[in-house]
Amino acid sequence: MSTIIDSCALIFLLALGLVNQIQCDEVYDQFLKSSRDFTIDFLKVASKDGGNALVSPPSVLMMLALLQQGARGNTEKELTAVLGSDSNSTQVSYRNFLKTLTQKSPGVTMEWGTRLYPKKGLTILPEFKTNIEENFGTQFDEIDYKEVPPAESAGRINSWISELTRGQITDLVEPHMVNPDAIMLMVNVMFFKGSWRNRFKEKNTKMADFETSRNQSVKTKFMYQKNRFYTGKNNTLGIKWIELPFEGDTHKMIFVLPTKRHTLKKAMNQLTGDDLERIIKYADLSEVRLQVPKFKLKRKYSLPKILETLGVKSIFTGESNLSGISPEPFYVTDAFHEANTEIDEKGATASAATLLVISRQLILTEVFRMNQPFLFFIVDNTHNLPLFAGMVVNPTVS
Repeated sequence: MSTIIDSCALIFLLALGLVNQIQCDEVYDQFLKSSRDFTIDFLKVASKDGGNALVSPPSVLMMLALLQQGARGNTEKELTAVLGSDSNSTQVSYRNFLKTLTQKSPGVTMEWGTRLYPKKGLTILPEFKTNIEENFGTQFDEIDYKEVPPAESAGRINSWISELTRGQITDLVEPHMVNPDAIMLMVNVMFFKGSWRNRFKEKNTKMADFETSRNQSVKTKFMYQKNRFYTGKNNTLGIKWIELPFEGDTHKMIFVLPTKRHTLKKAMNQLTGDDLERIIKYADLSEVRLQVPKFKLKRKYSLPKILETLGVKSIFTGESNLSGISPEPFYVTDAFHEANTEIDEKGATASAATLLVISRQLILTEVFRMNQPFLFFIVDNTHNLPLFAGMVVNPTVS
């Protein structure tokens, strides 16, 4: 009888473990889906001015996830809606995500870091501090904003950002942001460098026309390569795409073109996160003569209006409720996102940093010829998740 009971108990525990694993998988799948949804929504808003665009959605989402951990009331509801998961599920998802994000891979360098810079003596609730250290890999670095000169405080934070981004982002924090009224600065940084699995030969790079519109074009350098690539097509959306793998096959870059010339904006307006998942996952191998421009992009965005458009509003107002972070009432007084990328014959380099400023006062043989505006994504294959997303309408403007 004892043996039967023991066996039943073991079966029960195994079944319980399986159920828990399935639930964790479902939570993580929802996290990835919501992240892809946010990627498309964020890119649409960031590219509304019609120029080149470049964003790193995971960097911004990380900041929102940290705020969610300390948000209460309507503020928590807004952040949960954008993140697509409640606070507990977000913890589980980020713990899993960060385990593999920066794993070493041949040909790819990944850096990721998150730091909070509270003023000296600010009371941070122990539960919040422990949570974001253990589940989100966050570090704390206290600064005496009243005693340390603003330029010195800004320099200290910028030095860390510059170190992680290999000097690509050097002055995100400006001295006026770290005035005596500042309570805390929150920063996330990401850096990516990947070498193409099949590099372009520099001798094949030539000047050619890139059509910025139906009636205008600019001269720029194009890289050429004939090889076998994974490509896809969606006639309903009117788009086609091609994958360029990086060494190690843990990451790839996807270029998206409209099937009808100069209809990128129309196609993009229809694009959803589910469409992006299909673009990332589904493609067929074929021989292609590829022509892609070399380009550099650098973009800096003020985030409040963008995030308000996406549904995150109360953190920028007197209605902000972040009482789970500290007993001191505060607001996100400003937020910025900066991203850079460079694409050449050897590979791709990209970096991004997101900054939240918090204080007591509210401030606010197919031919794939890419000679027209296009979208691009740098993707983490492990999670099928875009790390960077952008749009190029003029590769000569950095």
